[in-house]
Amino acid sequence: MSTEAIRRRVLEGNVRKSLLVLATPILINQIVQVLYNLVDTFWLGRLGRAAVSAPAVAWPVMMTAMLFASGFTAAGTALISQLVGARRYEEVDTVLGQLILVEVLVGTVLGIAGYFLAVPLFRLLHVPYDVLPLSSSYLQVLSLVFPFVSAGLAMSAAFRALGDTKTPTIVGVTTLILNAVLDPLLIFGWAGLPKLGVVGAALSTSVSSILYAMTLMSLFLRGYRGIRLSTLSFAPRRAILYRVLRIGTPSALSNALTGLSFAVVMAIVASFGTVATAAYGVGMRISNVISGLVFGISQAAGVIVGQSVGARLVNRARRALLETIRANILITAVLSVLIFLFAPHIVAMFISDPVVIAVGALFLRIFLPTLPLVSITVPVILALRAAGKTHLSALLGIVQLWVIRIPLAYLFGAALGIVGVWWGLSLTNVISAAIAAYFLLNTKWLRPIV
Repeated sequence: MSTEAIRRRVLEGNVRKSLLVLATPILINQIVQVLYNLVDTFWLGRLGRAAVSAPAVAWPVMMTAMLFASGFTAAGTALISQLVGARRYEEVDTVLGQLILVEVLVGTVLGIAGYFLAVPLFRLLHVPYDVLPLSSSYLQVLSLVFPFVSAGLAMSAAFRALGDTKTPTIVGVTTLILNAVLDPLLIFGWAGLPKLGVVGAALSTSVSSILYAMTLMSLFLRGYRGIRLSTLSFAPRRAILYRVLRIGTPSALSNALTGLSFAVVMAIVASFGTVATAAYGVGMRISNVISGLVFGISQAAGVIVGQSVGARLVNRARRALLETIRANILITAVLSVLIFLFAPHIVAMFISDPVVIAVGALFLRIFLPTLPLVSITVPVILALRAAGKTHLSALLGIVQLWVIRIPLAYLFGAALGIVGVWWGLSLTNVISAAIAAYFLLNTKWLRPIV
């Protein structure tokens, strides 16, 4: 299918059908990603509290780096989707080349920082002594491949901006399956491989990240539906780099603050000990089953919003956003009820420690009732980015996390203990959704930037 044909599929016909076509591959990828995370948690849970806590501690830091890099990706893909919407296809390959150039450079700097700052950073966050060496090693291994991670994220987002959610999903699912196969082999030293424990989990993820980025790059280098990268595509273009950096910097800084906020929340949780850290790690992996689906559907809406704004079809962009929120609320409500009812049994699937099971189940039963409200906040933030209004998405993200989440988690935790932290996180969903609803009702920001 040509780029023009994909554009028509995005911009013409029934909005629900367009959302379904775009969202299905993304959801498949999200489901596989979530399943891998659960399998990863299951295997590490066999090694005890400290091992299952290590990725939970390291991921907020890794997420901070990934989110910072994805801020520039958001700028590049906003330009690409709106160029496609405006039928300016000849400019897409140049913008994509500049975006990848930025991401590789950013990824290299962040990877070096992550490797050398892992240990002092986790000490600063008061990570429990038995978890610190494991989480540090986990982060250091992942930091080595971060240029591939950031480039892969950029190219995957570019495929979506073009209206193709199927290709990155096929590649992503394939590499995730490889990841899941390597995981127990490297963790436990099966099939004659070395027993690496937590490092083995990080190494399997690193291998799949490299293969993912290299596969997507090969597709663009060979030529993909009229978009073909060459060495000239990566030659610095001052005007395009300026636009990517100007539009992307607010989002990158906001995203970095978002990731850092998760690290701060983890530090608050870790201050209550290894049991709380393990319970939070398992509980978040389980709740991410739901939030991952919300994010996947919302990414599909971002494709329609971006191209619709570029084509000056504001009503279609607004309709896509509303339909996405309706679908997300229905899905999250059903799944939240099911997990709420069977919370202790679900947590027990990943760790056998009865104290961790009790604390993890309590977290889920406090946090899940307000999780459907994320169905409003996430689509609005991604739609703002797709429209190129990264300063507004940045503002919303900063307020949500630094003005609401962290103060509530800290204050409630100081007053009520770890249960107070759970209530602070839950209440954050309510207040954030109310703020996002303002942008939903006032859509003057749906204006093109190309």
